[in-house]
Amino acid sequence: MNTTGDIRLAILGCGAVTELAHLPAIERMRGLRVTLLVDINAERRDRLAASFNVENTASDVAGRWDLFDAAIIALPHALHAPSGIELLARGKSVLVEKPMAVTVAECDAMINASKQSGAVLAVGLMRRFLWSHQFAQTLIQGGVLGRIQSFDFREGLVYCWPVASDFFFRKAAAGGGVLIDTGAHTLDSLLHLLGDFAEVEYFDDAEGGVDANCLINLRLKSGVSGIVELSRTRQLRNTGIVRGERGVIEIDLGSNNLKFSVPDHPFVLSGPVGNLDEVEQGQRHIQLMTSQIEDFIDAIRKSRSPVADGLSARASISLIETCYRLRKPLVSPWEPEYLSVKG
Repeated sequence: MNTTGDIRLAILGCGAVTELAHLPAIERMRGLRVTLLVDINAERRDRLAASFNVENTASDVAGRWDLFDAAIIALPHALHAPSGIELLARGKSVLVEKPMAVTVAECDAMINASKQSGAVLAVGLMRRFLWSHQFAQTLIQGGVLGRIQSFDFREGLVYCWPVASDFFFRKAAAGGGVLIDTGAHTLDSLLHLLGDFAEVEYFDDAEGGVDANCLINLRLKSGVSGIVELSRTRQLRNTGIVRGERGVIEIDLGSNNLKFSVPDHPFVLSGPVGNLDEVEQGQRHIQLMTSQIEDFIDAIRKSRSPVADGLSARASISLIETCYRLRKPLVSPWEPEYLSVKG
């Protein structure tokens, strides 16, 4: 593949994330151009092609391999692995939207395909590019908080993503509900900061469908225990709290706001963290997407691992798969079982 001139990119899937994030981000970048849009919905792919000056569109990528060098996969979750494996096996570098796949076996197949062909495999875990998350990782790994004692991550809101199809609510296509969707970000942040998990107790309200609310009691391999709560129906505080023996940090899960307190130090930091020249604007969704794609392209050019590579992204999928396997019903406050226990 040509790594000095423009890299030609195919985007598989023309849903909301492609329209609102991928294409606008790429439009402002140099050395990269979208040469193919793929989607079964002809109206959507042709409309986006016209809006963003993309020459080629198709309902399927087969037979169009010579039109692109690398690809972004923004298809329904169940199609991430089959599409990714085929692309990687053909030597096409891939940036796959989260979740990387719906099973660990699929993750491993994608990782192996990347190793065998030498193509880059990156995963759309854009929160790794948040300044606050990078700062928190430095504090935790540098021992500033002392020995970590507990964590409490809560993320939820009333679902409002402008979906272009109903696949998010179909188990066969999505692989699950809030856990595998929002949770792919939340759990990646947690595991990236604190290390892999050891034991899980998991509750959700799926009842044969997809989960809208879930609760995880989690113990990590380090011995640290804590809670993760996720919701598509309720507004939660949307932060991750990490408590250490010498201090505590609370990280906004979707922005650069944080609170950091170490009593032995003469300061308390609260507010946005990052490049001081850009703090007023912060890192909006489009800026995080731009950073993620820039990292993907740089990894291709330099034959290096991306910030969110397949192997590290696999950890959150392993946790999600374990949760679904060990699922117990979540008892909600309005249900008789809950009221009888509380009574």
